[in-house]
Amino acid sequence: MPVGQSVSFSALSVRECYPVDVRLCRSIFFASPPAARSGPRAAAEASDKGEGDRVDLGGSAPSPVWRAGLATLADLDFDRAQPVSKPSEPPVLDLSSVDPGAALHTIGLHVRQLPCITEGLADAPTMTSGTETRDKIFTQLQMMEHFARGDYDSLYAMIENPSLPEPLRVSKQEIIAVLEPLRQGLAGEDWKILGAVGCFHDLGKLRSEWATERGMDLTDFEGIAHDFDSEALLKHNPELLAPFGLSVEGREKVRVLCRLHSLPGMHCLGEGNAAAYGPLFTSARQEGSENLLKLARAHGLLDVMSAKTRGFVKPILNAHAGLSRFITEAFAQGTPLGPKYRMESSAELMRAPDFRDVANEYGIGPVAMKRLRALTSASLEAGAFRTAFEGLDPQFLYWFNRATDDEDTWYGTFVQSAFGSGMLKAKMPPHEVIQAMVKMVACAARYRAQMEPYHGSRGKWALSALEPQQVVTSGPAGARKVLDQIGRIRDLDDGVKELSGSGGSGLMMRSGNSGVEIGYMAEVDPAP
Repeated sequence: MPVGQSVSFSALSVRECYPVDVRLCRSIFFASPPAARSGPRAAAEASDKGEGDRVDLGGSAPSPVWRAGLATLADLDFDRAQPVSKPSEPPVLDLSSVDPGAALHTIGLHVRQLPCITEGLADAPTMTSGTETRDKIFTQLQMMEHFARGDYDSLYAMIENPSLPEPLRVSKQEIIAVLEPLRQGLAGEDWKILGAVGCFHDLGKLRSEWATERGMDLTDFEGIAHDFDSEALLKHNPELLAPFGLSVEGREKVRVLCRLHSLPGMHCLGEGNAAAYGPLFTSARQEGSENLLKLARAHGLLDVMSAKTRGFVKPILNAHAGLSRFITEAFAQGTPLGPKYRMESSAELMRAPDFRDVANEYGIGPVAMKRLRALTSASLEAGAFRTAFEGLDPQFLYWFNRATDDEDTWYGTFVQSAFGSGMLKAKMPPHEVIQAMVKMVACAARYRAQMEPYHGSRGKWALSALEPQQVVTSGPAGARKVLDQIGRIRDLDDGVKELSGSGGSGLMMRSGNSGVEIGYMAEVDPAP
């Protein structure tokens, strides 16, 4: 779906735009919540389909995971890289006795033969026109191979853009300065983990219709946040990771890294908190090695490089470098990431007395204030925030702060460009944009809390706003339309009821186990 196209958040558009069972969208169409469930989606489906009905991936049905004849490492001649025919059984990639570059090369060949990647992935709506999710994955595995070999000439050639203005242009030495410290010390299973994350981090963009036809287990797959869905697919379809020969711990690391792969970007945009890396930090401390955290940062940077290629610019690199330094310092100090992030946010707020006074007056914590500024614009004056807060019901400020200031918080996709910076680019008034951001996060958080009895409690939850982002970035008229609807919301509970109710047009909300999706239903022209 092209960016900026008006979209319908109907059952049809959900099925077309988000690969998810429409039954999961019922909270959009019904004001009252669904009946409580004893377990994730499988419980409701068990009566319709027994375990014996699931397609055997080794049988006659097309396999979503592999094709017969896929080569193992022992079969590959790296001069020719020709696969050798094998019996119809899941292949195991022998990656134990090769150098990292060869291992990543083998994984790069492997991913090109996975139907779930080559056939099943939906096109990413934010990618450059004509570029598909699978192509980004192929590019990323190629970049990983160069990274593993320390071949920065080849890696830099994939992103070099001399036509960029000098302040935006990234040099090869700047790339090396960030990536090489992350490469040092990686060994053995680390490289297999990185390659597996490269293969499957975007698996959550899988089309549910395609996956259902191939007998994949879609338990916990909701179409709200693709990174959460990637983790769910890997958990419930263990055959995906079987060829990598990973340990139990290694497979768990892959799943967690896939769920967290968007965190560096979220952190930079105000859409997340570095505390989400807490489980990785704890594991790394227990192992006495920073390698797991290195993998997270290396993949985060390679992921955005493979998505941007010639559009990869210095501000992006600098943001990743800053996060990398933050994590390295925390690991060396033994300071958990959440408390360290709060200490740095507090110190930053103390250095800006105008913002400190506004935050203190309206009960906004240091982390929430830091994130709100990133979500809108760091260039806005404190007065714009004061004006915005003065015009808001205190309940909006309370729920925004409650959802944003703590370590248990929301992690956004397209939230900044939908309700913050995207509106500012469309020349909307700054104080109205700030109010819109606070209102939408507060409504989502309140709705999330109301739906916990039905979807379960999750401390770190997803918040997605793809459809509103498309409307806002279509131009000033679209931004004005979205902003006007948010402006009409004066009361928190009424806003939640309106956004989660059935019928009508405009902004809508639905909830799932992973979090909340804010959608947009376009107006339908009356029949002539």
